[in-house]
Amino acid sequence: MGKDVILMERIDASILGGVIAEVEGRVFDGSVRSRLDALRQELLSANLSLGGEA
Repeated sequence: MGKDVILMERIDASILGGVIAEVEGRVFDGSVRSRLDALRQELLSANLSLGGEA
């Protein structure tokens, strides 16, 4: 494709790990924080029985 890459590196401890990249205005979020947030939302929206009944 012949395009130059401009890398702007920034360390953000709040993402806990992984990487967030922006390419041509699109954001690719591969952070641990976003995966944990998605899991949290999924668990909160699930109809879970935390009592003794199975």
